[in-house]
Amino acid sequence: MVAPDRSTEVLSAGQLRPLIFRIVALPVMAMLVVCGLLVWQVGLLTAQNGWVTHTNAVIVAATQAQKLLLDQETGLRGFLLTGEAPVLQPYRDGQAQTDETLARVAALVDDNKPQQARVTTLAELYAAWSARARAVVAVGPAVAAWQRPADDALRADLHARKADMDRMRALLREFLDEEDALLQQRMTRATATARAIAWGGAAGLLLLGVAMALLLRRWVARLEGTYGRALAQQAESEAAERRAREAAEALAAEISAESRELEARFKQMRDDHQLALAQRAPEV
Repeated sequence: MVAPDRSTEVLSAGQLRPLIFRIVALPVMAMLVVCGLLVWQVGLLTAQNGWVTHTNAVIVAATQAQKLLLDQETGLRGFLLTGEAPVLQPYRDGQAQTDETLARVAALVDDNKPQQARVTTLAELYAAWSARARAVVAVGPAVAAWQRPADDALRADLHARKADMDRMRALLREFLDEEDALLQQRMTRATATARAIAWGGAAGLLLLGVAMALLLRRWVARLEGTYGRALAQQAESEAAERRAREAAEALAAEISAESRELEARFKQMRDDHQLALAQRAPEV
């Protein structure tokens, strides 16, 4: 069965208005769809980049905590070697900032349970190390007596602090290695997402453009068919009107000619009658 040619279909006024509305509304709807896709793509890219930024912030905070621990250890060792209070300044500065920095790191990784566990262990180790360090600082310069072989208690305390510091360093290394791996994964995911969005968006726009072009072509063809038939009907109407006018003019000319002929005959008859009356007058 052959499908009817809809391009020559004549649409009524009730069919024409919705068709014109669809032709006008389709580009607007396509533009809204494109805007929605762009908003979704921007949101997705922003989320991916946000995770990358978040991981960088975690690494920065953890590195700051690592630096503070090293500064405290350095200051405490200098104090133990020299017995001079000024060398404790890095230790005191670290004491003032480490708890806050560890709390910030813990808040940043509250969505990552393994990292959260490492930070919790790190905070506990730091609390133990800090308590021993404060006890050493409270004793004052006399603590340098740990160097005497007979002072086993001070030597044991030193080894305990070193063990805690080594464990904290190891935990921080594990923590930073994990965050570095997460950073690489998230950067790779963000790059892949950007690439997929670019190619997928281009393909989607192409398909949308083709579909819109086909629909518009179909609808415009129907509208063109209706408009063409209307023009043909108008031309036929004008031709019929022209023929009717020409026929009317011909008929008027014929009537006018016959009227002149009748008028001439009537005039001839009147002249003949007057002539006849003139001829009969002398006989009377």
